Amino acid sequence: NGQNFTGNSDAGFDFMDILFFHLNPYLGPISGNTNVLVETQGISSLAQGLIRCTFGNIAVVGKRVNATHLSCISPPVLTPGEVPFFVTLNLQDRIEASQRFQYYIPPVILD
Repeated sequence: NGQNFTGNSDAGFDFMDILFFHLNPYLGPISGNTNVLVETQGISSLAQGLIRCTFGNIAVVGKRVNATHLSCISPPVLTPGEVPFFVTLNLQDRIEASQRFQYYIPPVILD
């Protein structure tokens, strides 16, 4: 029927496991624009272009810095507080960090 088929292939694949160790910094202002460095291990160069960080329910494009670090810029939000932090290296599977990202209202300095 032209729809079901089998074939032989020598193609292989690797699972891109990710383990979280550290978010630095783990907090930023509600205005966003905080460069968050995520310390991990074994980030394949094949993940470049597929990395997304999710702050709460807002996903942003991330980038591979090297085999043990990736970075993401925090998006702006309306209210302060902790949000869950997720990373995907393949646009499908995401891992939640044990550490949450904390949004705060920047202090105002008065004379």
